[in-house]
Amino acid sequence: MAEGNPNSKTRQHILDVAKVLLTETNKDALSVSVLCERAHIAPSTFYYYFTSFADCLAEADRQRYEDLVGAFEGRIAAIERALDVGDPNVFYATVRDQMTAAWSAGRADARYSLIRTFINIFDNKSQAARFRSQLDAQFDRWLAAAELAHQRGWTVDGATSEMVVLMFWAASVGQFVLPMATRRTMAPTAVATFFMEILTGAVGAGAADEDEDEDEDEDEDSLEAEL
Repeated sequence: MAEGNPNSKTRQHILDVAKVLLTETNKDALSVSVLCERAHIAPSTFYYYFTSFADCLAEADRQRYEDLVGAFEGRIAAIERALDVGDPNVFYATVRDQMTAAWSAGRADARYSLIRTFINIFDNKSQAARFRSQLDAQFDRWLAAAELAHQRGWTVDGATSEMVVLMFWAASVGQFVLPMATRRTMAPTAVATFFMEILTGAVGAGAADEDEDEDEDEDEDSLEAEL
């Protein structure tokens, strides 16, 4: 059983090297010897701090996720502030930035692919349990923000907080799948624009405008026919 201080600089160094290795190759291609060689430590040092190689990689992946969502945390805080002061412009701009970032992070070739990171974390029970708690806390904040935005009238009628948040986070999953297809042109910015149109009702408004134009044309045609 590992005895090393969990806050040790050496332990964190090992995790930092593991994070780098995980961005360079698949975890199946890694081993304790590869990690130790890159970290310039002896295997005995590794096992002083970690019970198993799997535990080390799972914790490294969880830290990779925390590194990735550091910017996300800043954006949800900005969204919460915009809601507090009643600034819809900051709210919309920040949600758009977050959607673009989430879609980009989900790409299979991204340096920190969310899906690959999730898979690696959930391979380890202890890290998966801790990770679920983190996700629950994040989702609670997003749900609360989405609900307040809807109450303020900043989102289209029918856009429940659950629907908005699920659509939002499903973006990374979609971008993970698309690169497997031979035809794809969905840029993160384009997805963000489409999401914002749905969120604010711009798509429905545009369709309604088109219907009104068609009705006006029909009325003009009828009037001309009568004349």
